[in-house]
Amino acid sequence: MKRKTEHWAYEELRKRLEEKAETWTPLQDAREPQVRRITKYVDHELGTVFLMDPQARNEIDEALFERIYPHILETVEAGPLNIPSISEIQQEISDGRNIEASRVVTFLMTDPARPVGTNERPLWYFRFTLEVRLLSYMLSSDCLLSVPFPAAGPWLLDVLADTRLQDLPPSLSADSHEFILSISSGAGKSYLQDDWKRQVSALFTGHLRIAEYVDRFEDDPLNYLRRSEMIEAIAMTYQRVTQADT
Repeated sequence: MKRKTEHWAYEELRKRLEEKAETWTPLQDAREPQVRRITKYVDHELGTVFLMDPQARNEIDEALFERIYPHILETVEAGPLNIPSISEIQQEISDGRNIEASRVVTFLMTDPARPVGTNERPLWYFRFTLEVRLLSYMLSSDCLLSVPFPAAGPWLLDVLADTRLQDLPPSLSADSHEFILSISSGAGKSYLQDDWKRQVSALFTGHLRIAEYVDRFEDDPLNYLRRSEMIEAIAMTYQRVTQADT
């Protein structure tokens, strides 16, 4: 009698539980004899385990790695800023935790000459999250701008009240020596439609433009014209994202 093939869910469940098995070495007082104990424990994530059909995962990855992300790379390749390569995001991608099967990757747009986390970092910070399903995608962006206290003024309140951003209102917070202006968006579409590339291109070229004008603002933060150009670049990028999703 032919043995029945095991359902994919059982194999996936075993893999997930094995991933949650971790090794723990308890802390010990240095004055006591060094007795090392290794304990295995399993974290069941409060009883919730997310599984995905391997065939669905492969189909989604094919759309992401061979269709959507290559277009993003093509959009930014002529510019001065970088995003991760396909091989790099392959190391970071994970299964989405939603009812519908999806694959998710979050990545940064960076200036190679001014790395994030150093004193040379730019005033802008761009983070993107790409979530791909079997027939559609969701592309989200987070734009954070640092405004040094000496360059701040009533114009920041004007940005918060900009009517072009009323559907995606920015937020403002203060750090030790600067204000942080933050704005986020998310827009989705079927990648089977003919115009999906236009929406993706608009988001990334818009952020390239924001970076350009923020850098100009940084060179002369009290210059009214440069400040206005920066605000215009932000408003046009995020206004376009909102309109594209309607």
